[in-house]
Amino acid sequence: MKTTLSFIVAALVGASGANATTIDLGFFAVSPQGTFLYQSASDSCGAYAGVVAGCSNSPTFINLSQYVGDTITVTDVGGLCVFSGTSCQVYPASSSYLAGVFSNSNTLLAVNNVIRLPGEVSSGLPNINNNPNLTSSDGTNTTIPDDFYLPVTNLVVAAPYLVVGTLDSFFSDNSLGTPSSPGYQGDFGVDIQVTTPEPGSAALLLTGVAGLLAFRRKFAKRA
Repeated sequence: MKTTLSFIVAALVGASGANATTIDLGFFAVSPQGTFLYQSASDSCGAYAGVVAGCSNSPTFINLSQYVGDTITVTDVGGLCVFSGTSCQVYPASSSYLAGVFSNSNTLLAVNNVIRLPGEVSSGLPNINNNPNLTSSDGTNTTIPDDFYLPVTNLVVAAPYLVVGTLDSFFSDNSLGTPSSPGYQGDFGVDIQVTTPEPGSAALLLTGVAGLLAFRRKFAKRA
């Protein structure tokens, strides 16, 4: 009986997953200078002399509160240059330059804090601890416990916010490059797709499991 119940529950779970819906949330821009990591005193849009127009050290907060428990696929988009100027080489976004971390809130502490997101939550993925960009220009190790490389596939949403920022050791000299820059792509950020069970499938799953449990209790009483 136990084996039969397990098989039926597994089949219901599989049926629910088979009817999942994928939603494309679209593109979210990330500032080439934006980060949730520690920054040295000289590394800010206000302190660095060579900043580009529109420089912003703020990371991107993406509100995923309605999708907590669902899975997301985060794709890298565009590219950036690690300095400014018309001839700078623009590199694809990739895991070399993009990082994310889940947070329970949109609170971001000042740049002189190593841990700037007091609400950060583990994603279950390994944190970023072996990247040469994790030593700030003033020598500070900027490693934090819960960040992870982007892009990523089928990641469970662990908190209401996904915070996305740039990986670098000095942020404020970054840029998108210019149309004449080698590899220029004109944007930098992520595209997010959410996979969520259809409401009808989730309800069917819960109803089926509840019925099986009731049947099992009734069977046990007769025995």
